[in-house]
Amino acid sequence: MNQSTTTRRSSDEAAVREVYQRFMEAWNRGSGAGLAEVFTEDGDLVGFDGTHLQGPQEIGPFHQQLFDKWLKGSRLLVQVTGVRFLSPDVALMHAVGRTVMRGKQAPTPERDSIQTLVVTRQEGGDWRLAAFQNTRLRLISGGGGRAFLAWTLSDWLWKAFRPSTRRSLDMDEASVTRHRRDHELAAPLGQATSGRLVFKPGAARLTVRGDPAMTDLYRASFDTPAPTVRVQGGTVTVHYPRMARLRDLRALLGPRPGGEVALNGSIPWYVRVQGGTAHTTFDLSRVAPYAIELDGGVSEVAMVLPAPSGTVPVRVAGGVHELTVLRPAGVAVRVRVGHGARDLTLDDQHFGAVGGSTRWQSPDYDQASDRYDVAVSGGADTLTIRTG
Repeated sequence: MNQSTTTRRSSDEAAVREVYQRFMEAWNRGSGAGLAEVFTEDGDLVGFDGTHLQGPQEIGPFHQQLFDKWLKGSRLLVQVTGVRFLSPDVALMHAVGRTVMRGKQAPTPERDSIQTLVVTRQEGGDWRLAAFQNTRLRLISGGGGRAFLAWTLSDWLWKAFRPSTRRSLDMDEASVTRHRRDHELAAPLGQATSGRLVFKPGAARLTVRGDPAMTDLYRASFDTPAPTVRVQGGTVTVHYPRMARLRDLRALLGPRPGGEVALNGSIPWYVRVQGGTAHTTFDLSRVAPYAIELDGGVSEVAMVLPAPSGTVPVRVAGGVHELTVLRPAGVAVRVRVGHGARDLTLDDQHFGAVGGSTRWQSPDYDQASDRYDVAVSGGADTLTIRTG
């Protein structure tokens, strides 16, 4: 290698390192746009958690959200450990990144990462990132049994709380779920003439509503950790991570994640929740339910019903802490409560506490062809069924 080649290579290496310097400076300014500028138009960024972003149009907004919330005021410290040229216009760079969180004076060790970067020379002569891979430092070697235990526990927690980022399982061609950002999901209506929405155990903090203008079978968005949604035919099944053995940990982590589900309003629906639900609203005023089942009890649940077609059963298996059911004026209803209620309101009648099995129906129920039949198998704390 002659002197001119050595000088040119040294200059190129300095330019490659400068790319990462600009990356770090943008991070420390809290600028998602500035960070995205160091990438090529089709550049890839893979985060430590496997998040894959492509191009400045994805990388910039994603990081700006981080800088505005979880990484606000943080500083990135970088040590480049090596640069190797794969060709005159392509360089492979390795670095160790450390993060100083807001209000801290030193890096947080558990956030230390090793990074692999591919930097390419552009037509104008400047260098940009074509690929960036970030991996958290979690070494097993040298850590003995404790390191292995930490990895095992981490895998176990991930299995329990992982979000759903893969396509739905058990699907036919007419019901492919499309995944969008932030756990937004949808599936086409296809040939479905009726729908079934089934929530497996773990559902809470939900809003379920109808949308007559929607062309999809359903649309949904969920908080993290998001459930897995499986679609087959007209059946949409929402599976939540199994947390039965992690109840104490779940309590420490805060309330269960919530979400919103919109149903196609042009077809009738059967809605079922298994394992109970809480803090949930079923606004079915713009969809036609042909049956509703809530298994396992409910707490702080509101249900807004449309005019029924035929006799529509509403079944609640288990106890009720607080349930409010609203139906249109003039719609007949029958109500049965298996084991009494502490606070019972039926239309304009407030019964207060009632014991034993309770039956009540609107005066026109027996003659009505379109009506609701509400049955609560357990007892009820606060149950309100009225028009509104």
